Amino acid sequence: MDSHAQKEKPLDPSNLHPFAPSFYTHDRIKISEQPGPLKLVLSPYTGYKNLPRQKTALFTIDSHGFRITGKESDHPNSQRVILLGGSSAFGQEVKDDETIAFFLHQNNPRLKVINAGVVGFHTAQELSSLVTELVHYRPDVVVAYDGWNDLFIQWLIRDQKEIGDHSFAFRMIEELLIENYKTRVSVKRSFDQLMKILMERSAVLSFLQEKIARLKQKFSNTHLLSRKGELKEIEPERLNFAVEQYVGNLKEMKEFCESQGIQFLVVIQPELERKSVKTKEEMESLREFDQIFSGYASQFPKLYELFIQRSKERLQTMGVPFLDIGSLPEFSGYRGRLFADPVHTNQMGNAIAAKLIHQKLTRLKKR
Repeated sequence: MDSHAQKEKPLDPSNLHPFAPSFYTHDRIKISEQPGPLKLVLSPYTGYKNLPRQKTALFTIDSHGFRITGKESDHPNSQRVILLGGSSAFGQEVKDDETIAFFLHQNNPRLKVINAGVVGFHTAQELSSLVTELVHYRPDVVVAYDGWNDLFIQWLIRDQKEIGDHSFAFRMIEELLIENYKTRVSVKRSFDQLMKILMERSAVLSFLQEKIARLKQKFSNTHLLSRKGELKEIEPERLNFAVEQYVGNLKEMKEFCESQGIQFLVVIQPELERKSVKTKEEMESLREFDQIFSGYASQFPKLYELFIQRSKERLQTMGVPFLDIGSLPEFSGYRGRLFADPVHTNQMGNAIAAKLIHQKLTRLKKR
């Protein structure tokens, strides 16, 4: 078999990550070649979202496109909470009954929690989702569980000259449709281009695709390097841009929620390096992550700490309530395993996060 034929060999479904993505249109027409178990559908305001009505051994998506959270509250005075965010809010790496949304309900059965997390989302997409769709569910509380994706996108594309928001938007949909058309001419060429587009638009989807294919060598890290071949640090302007975009989107969410009589809370997503004592498994996950994203371990955690500090200062000035879970001793000082990988918490991590979020919401309510 020649090298060209080998490159075109389809991915082995048995190697797929259980939360690997695949893409569909609203009428469930598949537009991507990879057979990912997590089905995402094109959406006009956020680029994509969860395809409704899907079920695997680990997760279930309901008819509205929300991941189920377990038994819903039937209390007459129940409060409806919407949890916004990316893959960590969605609950990547854990089962339906191990997510933050599930444990929030366990902490207070009067809470009816809607898990509106979508893999790869950052605050611009969360804001769009909130004002165009989620508000119609009449929530009493909105919790934005985010931060990591907003910075990671800028870190991932740090070698590009242009500083801008590389979110999913109309341009992505347009390109997806173009690439889907090209599949009728050259499946191989189109698939390569489609993967390039998707990875450029979503850092987390990029990580998943790397993990799915087991092709770390084939997906070159040269786009993360400077012209001299050395790792390129993120520029201060790009860090400032990430902070301003992040806090600006959160401020708009807060103002929108206030106009609708909705309580709003920002929860800054924790990251493994903020944990003082790491388990052997957590350190192994960090090494694996660093192999996929060269320079992550040496650069990103310190940058994320700076991002968090600056964001907290800005949020406090803006009057946006926030909770920095990673700084609290219940989380940072925990000696057991809390992370499945450097960014996604496991069952115990989600349980502790939910408890801290519930405590914060209770304090805010008493004001």
